[in-house]
Amino acid sequence: LFVAENIRLQGWVLFFDKSGFLDGSLNHLFGFGPGSLVNNVPSIVFGMVYIYLPFMLFPILLGLSNVPTDVREAALDLGASKWRIFRDIEIPLAMPGILIGSLLCFVISLGAFSEAKFLGKGVIVTIAQDIESAFSYGQNWPRGSALAVLLIILAGTTVFFTMRKIDLNKVLGTR
Repeated sequence: LFVAENIRLQGWVLFFDKSGFLDGSLNHLFGFGPGSLVNNVPSIVFGMVYIYLPFMLFPILLGLSNVPTDVREAALDLGASKWRIFRDIEIPLAMPGILIGSLLCFVISLGAFSEAKFLGKGVIVTIAQDIESAFSYGQNWPRGSALAVLLIILAGTTVFFTMRKIDLNKVLGTR
């Protein structure tokens, strides 16, 4: 988290590239390697998960930490297994944190630009790259504006409907 996103992504490019660390190590050990693992959708998904995972984990941990220990102990006393406690008690009580983490990751990933730029090398185009291309290279301002408004509407409606289901005071522990 303390290193810039572009630097971390460039490190993954060097790791996954055809002449990178992974391919070189596998060639040295086994005599063959996978070649380049960049310029495809799985590498972009990996990069996005790597970049946005902390934004998902922190709200989930906050939601799980708000589950009272008395509830867990009562379920254990009644004979519930740890898996059943987690599935039937902790996950429903932590659902606001899970929803906030999902919402945060979704909204941030709508503007994902550098992951596809570094790990996709222009093969896969995200909507943020399309907006940037419409404004800068293509000089097609109406298209860029329409895509930007579409992105804002998508993010706004998602936030609106998700926030209707979440009680923020409960998540933050102020009640």
